[in-house]
Amino acid sequence: MKEWTGDWSDKSDKWNPMLKQKLNVIEANDGTFWMSVIDFAKYFEGIGNCKVRANYSYNSIQLDANT
Repeated sequence: MKEWTGDWSDKSDKWNPMLKQKLNVIEANDGTFWMSVIDFAKYFEGIGNCKVRANYSYNSIQLDANT
């Protein structure tokens, strides 16, 4: 598994110990990462979340690449 290594990644120097603890940031190759919205818009077109179950639910976010 490859993880994000840019700003706000597990080992980023942008973190301070208090914030890292408050947000439970763990330095592990676990697929969980933090990323700025600017970087997100640069690398992704959007996200989708779909949970298949009896009470079907759907949520998505799309960013305008021009912002």
